[in-house]
Amino acid sequence: MKPPSRLLSVDTIETVEPSNDRSLESWTDCPAFEAHVEKTLGSAKFKEAQQQAAPFFRDVRDYVFGRPTSIENAYNLWDYMSSELVHNKTFAHRLPPTFIEQARGWADFRENAIFSDGSMAGIGNIASRTALQSIISALQRIAFNGDPLQFMLIETTYQPFISLFHQTEMIQGHPELQAIPDFGSALAIELRRSPPDSREFLRFKFRNGTNEDFQTVHVFGHREDIALTEFIYRLEGSLIHSNKEWARVCGISSEESLPNAASISGKFLEATTCMGLVFFVMLLASVVSYGVRSYRRRNYIRLQEEEDGIQSVGYATQNEKAEPALSPSLICHSGVKAPPQTPLEPHGLPNVLRPSSTLVHTSHKLRAQICNARNSAHVHDIKESLAKMYILETPHWQYATNSLLELLSDMMRRAVLCLTAFLASTGLVSKSGTADVTGPIVETNMMGYAYLPQTDIGLHMRQRSRAFIVADASNPTNRIVFINSDICMGDTGVRRSIVEQLSSQYPGLYTNDNIALVGTHQHSGVGGYLEDLLPQLTSLGYVKDTADAIVAGTVLAVQRAHNSLQPGNLSLGNTTILDASINRSPYSYLANPAEERARYEYNTDKAMTLLRFDDNDGNARGFLSFFAVHGTSLYENNTLISSDNKGMAAYIYEAMVEPDAMPGNATFVAGFTQSNVGDSTPNTLGAFCESPGEPYDGQPCDFEHSTCGNRTEDCHGRGPGFTISDFASNEIIAQKQVDGAQSLMNQTLAPVQGPVKFVHTYMNMSFRSFELPNGTTVQTCPPALGFSFAGGTTDGPGAFDFIQGDNTSDTQNPFWELVKGAVTPDPSPEQAACHYPKPILLNTGYANTPYQWSPHTVDVQMLRVGNLVMLIMPGELTTMSGRRLREAVRAELIASGVLGDDAYVVIAGPANTYGHYVATPEEYTVQRYEGASTLFGPHTLDSYIQKYTSLVSYLNPSITSEPASDPAPEDQTTKAISLQTPVIFDNAPLGSSFGSVQTDVLKTPYSAGDSVSAVFVGADPRNNLRLEETFLTVDSLVNNQWIVVRTDSHPSTVFRWTRTSTILGYSTVNITWTIEDGTPAGTYRLTYYGDAKDLLGTISDFTGHSSSFTVA
Repeated sequence: MKPPSRLLSVDTIETVEPSNDRSLESWTDCPAFEAHVEKTLGSAKFKEAQQQAAPFFRDVRDYVFGRPTSIENAYNLWDYMSSELVHNKTFAHRLPPTFIEQARGWADFRENAIFSDGSMAGIGNIASRTALQSIISALQRIAFNGDPLQFMLIETTYQPFISLFHQTEMIQGHPELQAIPDFGSALAIELRRSPPDSREFLRFKFRNGTNEDFQTVHVFGHREDIALTEFIYRLEGSLIHSNKEWARVCGISSEESLPNAASISGKFLEATTCMGLVFFVMLLASVVSYGVRSYRRRNYIRLQEEEDGIQSVGYATQNEKAEPALSPSLICHSGVKAPPQTPLEPHGLPNVLRPSSTLVHTSHKLRAQICNARNSAHVHDIKESLAKMYILETPHWQYATNSLLELLSDMMRRAVLCLTAFLASTGLVSKSGTADVTGPIVETNMMGYAYLPQTDIGLHMRQRSRAFIVADASNPTNRIVFINSDICMGDTGVRRSIVEQLSSQYPGLYTNDNIALVGTHQHSGVGGYLEDLLPQLTSLGYVKDTADAIVAGTVLAVQRAHNSLQPGNLSLGNTTILDASINRSPYSYLANPAEERARYEYNTDKAMTLLRFDDNDGNARGFLSFFAVHGTSLYENNTLISSDNKGMAAYIYEAMVEPDAMPGNATFVAGFTQSNVGDSTPNTLGAFCESPGEPYDGQPCDFEHSTCGNRTEDCHGRGPGFTISDFASNEIIAQKQVDGAQSLMNQTLAPVQGPVKFVHTYMNMSFRSFELPNGTTVQTCPPALGFSFAGGTTDGPGAFDFIQGDNTSDTQNPFWELVKGAVTPDPSPEQAACHYPKPILLNTGYANTPYQWSPHTVDVQMLRVGNLVMLIMPGELTTMSGRRLREAVRAELIASGVLGDDAYVVIAGPANTYGHYVATPEEYTVQRYEGASTLFGPHTLDSYIQKYTSLVSYLNPSITSEPASDPAPEDQTTKAISLQTPVIFDNAPLGSSFGSVQTDVLKTPYSAGDSVSAVFVGADPRNNLRLEETFLTVDSLVNNQWIVVRTDSHPSTVFRWTRTSTILGYSTVNITWTIEDGTPAGTYRLTYYGDAKDLLGTISDFTGHSSSFTVA
């Protein structure tokens, strides 16, 4: 039996057993890997190799004494022959000289095929996907100056080596690594800090066996050291972080992956009462935790030994009866001698080098040295230092106890759910509250990318507002209105109009304080509706038609929700959604403290929280879900109005519940709400250079700046459907959110208990002074945007020579230094100092001509429904900003007694006012797009945390007063200008009429997957937005009557408008329907509904029909 794998760090020396940690033997007991092995062995390549190897395996039978002789058993044969050659002289004399090399060759072939994969995150790489998690975690700790860890050693078998060589692409520059490493091989990973910017780099040194020197190898096609941040970024999407995730990857249920002791103890524990178990486990966990900590404090010692000016530091456990874990020769720290003049950091380590993590390959037959001692005296010093370094082999009873504690902990969580199940109360819920908010679908710039060429030419799906009203059962006048709208963000002017109309229609019920307007942050909707000037620039000013459509549709949605209020129940739950988002600015995220990042498994929030609405009969009437992913599945070159992944998710879910209802007419309302979205992206394949003819074409963009050839324009994120279309990616990301919501709706969720409360105030962010928790007084700043704001993101790159990550005082292009003063006023020294280290490009806080460019005052609002508190956020919080805000508010809710430990906090935004981005202070210093777009300076997040936590007490039902507020922002729409050309007139070509067919459908039958299209004589769709109506239908002939089966709200239809002559007023409309799977065979037609404007300004409607066609 081989010895267990081991991890050595400064914290402890661990024996790693599969029952408690799968990281070093993750391929065992893994059904998915076993299927991979079976597939590999059955491949054509492997069968061809079997034929080639057959003569050798036939001849070798006489030398292996009955052992199976096949390529599948090649490793065991080679292992046996190698051992016999060392220990059996007779065998060595008899064995033909070429047999050992042939055995090794076929073993290399077999193991290399099994423990590799064409995909970095493929199951064949599982050995390194789990081991790398420990390595990267150690590297991050070593890089952090405040962490005591300075050395880590992993002792394992050869399989992780092979997978690691493939996963990190070492084999590209070193094809000889596509083999089993020799016994005693070692891979040293050195963490180096490079002056002058003190960035951390990694150097990889590999020694094959014990007879060679260490050779430097390179990863990911680099020819030199790789930045630690890039190394992490490239690998993070493929890592397996936990036993639970390992079980998911392997296709094992979480119950199956628990140690046996858990299942043995299951019946007894299930019989334990809920209340007794809670208190017992809490007591036991407390005692055990205290005992373990005390034991470790008493038994850990610090060892350190210097070699060539570098200190190697570790902790070991003292136990006189334990056997030594490793021979002194197995613990060694190899490094580069620092120059004598190099200043030392607090750890006493040179700036040029931090200690390394080392991966060592050993076996039960041979232990090899990691590195050679420089001289005998040093060897003696090492032995003296390690004389007290031992490892404690964990007895089986301790494993059983650990397993029992894991199950008790799990049962405790279930017990808490049991307790909360008795705290439910009845509320009021809305049966339906959906309405159309789609503005002009042509000749209007779209909102989100701020890209002037992105002017809409038609319609893919309509935008809608979904309104949710929750009222307190004991006092129905206490209510909130949550509006989830398929728009890019909430706006002060739009919300002002909504509040005015609703408060006039329902006096005392709906007010400025309890109405929240939340945008899904989709980037494919109609633009021009925000009241401040900056977001209006690309739409050529204010587009009143867009704003009016949003206001009218949203008010209608609330009216519908109000009219369908009825008694019901609410419940709450959450789930994890993987592969629906990644971090588009991981370089900025890594600027956050290592110990803070270590608390989270992912660099974006993967949790979906769902608030379920049921009627009193237990029937689901809708839900509000909160999940962070940018609405940028559809690229900036898309010119069809749509609703991106969240609107698509709502359509899919509502259609799934009520398949016969037309979009927008379902009584079930599915709300997919945005959250701390700032640095998330749905383009989950990553960002790549699209630079035909350039050597970097198709390569990942620069990690730090997201550039290709030092320019941002070619760096584009790729969604999961990249090889098909961005619309395919959009549907994939939508479906992942649908699946998450459906999994929660299929569960019994924890009932929501408690009153309905709300609080709202205005906060002027210009030079707002406040205290941090440590007593330091800081301030926010008047609005300003940095140079990297113009660099854009990987979802929508900027132009010219602006890049992300520009936080220097040296302007990259003096031209922009001249131009920016002509666009907005030059920043004063006070403004520049306030925003430091942001180099200001647009000083919008001082730009008020012809009216205000950016908001100075933002809405701060919280809505409470029982134990759920929604933070209505006037901006885009990054992942870590959202985590800090949620955590701070939850802590205050509990500390102030407003809520107990069941307090649940979510973020919804961007809402009410668009205050741009909110990066953490650490991310702000990096000045990528998110930091440069943090409008109010480096303390923006701190200001929000201080303000939101200060308002927590107003969520207490006993508090009836209102908080102090800064003045409401001034209405900018009264000053608004628009340069958009109105519709002059429409005309039909001579001999035709509006709606007549120019290009008809085909007469041959169509099938599922085919696209049917027809071109009509058209008119400008801006003449009539057709809110709550449609520009097209697909009609089916049933019993000699035409029945509408599709509208312009179905994603299978597309409406495109083209102006063919501006002078003559000619235009055409192309209507396309892609026939879905399952479409009934029959006769169909396409219908166009339009409105034409004559020279006198009169608008008349018309209808056009294609010829009929058949679907077979």
